[in-house]
Amino acid sequence: MSTPQPTTPNPEQEPIIPPSVLLIIAAVSFLLAVGVLFTQTDFGVVGFGALGVGIISLVVWAAMNPDDFMNLLRGRAVSFGGTAILVSVLVIIASIVLYAVIDSAGLFVDLTAREEYSLNDEVGDIITAIGSDPASPQVRLIGFYDVNQAAERDRVEVLLDEIATLSNGKVSYEFIDLNRAPQVAELYADPDTGTPVTSGQIVVAPIDPATGEPDPEQSQIVSAANSFSLQYELTNVLISVTAGGDFRAYFLALPDTVDMEATDNSGGSTLTDILTENFNWQVESINPLAITGDEPQVVLNDPVANGEVVVITGGSQPLPDDVFTSLTTYLENGGDLVLLGFISLDGQPLIAADNLSNYLYEHYGVRVNDDLVIDRVNSIQDYFTMLITEFGAHPITTGLGVNADSGVALNLVHSIDIADTLPPGVTVTPLLTTSDQAYSRTGIDLTQEIDPQSLLPTANDEVGQKVLAVAIEDSNTGTRIVLGSRDWAYNAYWDLYPSVVNGELLRRSMFWAASYEDFFSALVNITPQQNVDEFNVPLVITNEDARLLGFVSLLLLPFGVLGAGILQWWLRRSRR
Repeated sequence: MSTPQPTTPNPEQEPIIPPSVLLIIAAVSFLLAVGVLFTQTDFGVVGFGALGVGIISLVVWAAMNPDDFMNLLRGRAVSFGGTAILVSVLVIIASIVLYAVIDSAGLFVDLTAREEYSLNDEVGDIITAIGSDPASPQVRLIGFYDVNQAAERDRVEVLLDEIATLSNGKVSYEFIDLNRAPQVAELYADPDTGTPVTSGQIVVAPIDPATGEPDPEQSQIVSAANSFSLQYELTNVLISVTAGGDFRAYFLALPDTVDMEATDNSGGSTLTDILTENFNWQVESINPLAITGDEPQVVLNDPVANGEVVVITGGSQPLPDDVFTSLTTYLENGGDLVLLGFISLDGQPLIAADNLSNYLYEHYGVRVNDDLVIDRVNSIQDYFTMLITEFGAHPITTGLGVNADSGVALNLVHSIDIADTLPPGVTVTPLLTTSDQAYSRTGIDLTQEIDPQSLLPTANDEVGQKVLAVAIEDSNTGTRIVLGSRDWAYNAYWDLYPSVVNGELLRRSMFWAASYEDFFSALVNITPQQNVDEFNVPLVITNEDARLLGFVSLLLLPFGVLGAGILQWWLRRSRR
């Protein structure tokens, strides 16, 4: 019986690349593909390339080592490994089913250390109060999150869902992906700056009762520095949006004032509708005699009101004595006034009449002149019509005219003098000014045809910048007064010329005079409690650091250990 002789491998028949190297290449390629999948927003060429290299390496290894490949499939490791894979698949399927059930049932658990996505008791009480107030409007919370922010969106949804539940249905929420609906960004732009909403922000918008849809014009953007402060900032904005207040505007119906109910171009119905429908103001056009006498029909400085303002839109005659007395008494007791000037073809106009002009100069250091301003630099159409694009620094004008061609159109406007020394406690801020080439004329007869040559500047004209509108504040009484032009009130500048901000200037002037914005800032304003635990300080890292940390902890360490185990098994197997 012959004894089989061992065969010695021919070195010339050995493959150039050892099979074990192919397995290592495949493992590294698959690991790279998984890393790209979890750390990059797009799988891309690198991910697909790594996946392809891994598959090709496995196929080549199987072709070069068919016996080892078949033994691997028939071996005990595959038998036991197949059972492990089957159990793993079943566990994954069970987890998916469990997640689907929990998600459909709306069950949430906040596991963060500081309960960042759970309402605390203070916030919860406020949300419950908003929901139980019958005067509070329906509100929609709109979260703008794209697919790359899915995890943050899911976490925020826990918070929004709890708010909706505590509000008893008064507050609802939805999510919008700006990548799929980019036009919505402009729709919910910041009303003051015109900046569009961006992904990662939340908008609070009251529901328009007429349409049942969110009202973008009344919406506010929530700006939270981090997730912990989100519930506080969100609640503050909710309070601001849902709190209406009692605000009143009284328009005195005098000769040559704007009819605030008229719908034609020279009427003022547009502003009236905006105040009543969008801001829930009480707006009345009243007879001036209604504020006079010991028992007036309209009681000014009503303590029940959160704010009120008297508005005079023009007037070609001086105020009657009894109306003048009632109006000045109202101002001296802290009342607020918006006074818009107009011309008079016969005598002094109301705003420049001796009684009112002298009173304003004595008490507030300003005087409206009975003249007409000519500014050829800013003139349009004729010498007396101009477009003013330079605004003074004041809350009324902040963010006004955000477009390059925006401005205030004025026609037949008076100049305003400001005293060098103002009464104690009085502050006067110019709102609109002309160019430094402007001048004014008096005694112009507007009933006759005017020769344009006669309006050219002469040596007697005082050329320089003229003030056309001012905001006055008396810290002694709290009185706020705005002096401007009747052109601010016309419907024409709301409806026909979008780049002309006359109407918006009047609305802002009334809001400032009545302290409308101050009312909301004085509402309950909650702030997050500062964390004094030195061992519980939030860790702030960049996106790149977060991706690296996730790659190391989720991929490199576990798969590296797994790969090392596989390599050790393979090396021990090859020695047998």
